Amino acid sequence: MKSGAKPSFRPFYTQQRASMSFFKMNTMAFTTLSQLQATKLDAINSLNVGMINSLAIEGISLSLDCVEENDLEEDDGI
Repeated sequence: MKSGAKPSFRPFYTQQRASMSFFKMNTMAFTTLSQLQATKLDAINSLNVGMINSLAIEGISLSLDCVEENDLEEDDGI
């Protein structure tokens, strides 16, 4: 093969390679954006779960306070 034949294919190869790397960069950027959105949703979900848990704990403690008050009222009546 002559060395003169190689440069005729090189511009196409370089252009194809450049478009592939651009496609790869776009794919990586989209993947990173998707991961950030997933992380954001995970953070929001964990925050919501934490808020729900704290509200549930507060509700349980309030209901226990009510039970204790009711027990005291019944004891006073006896």
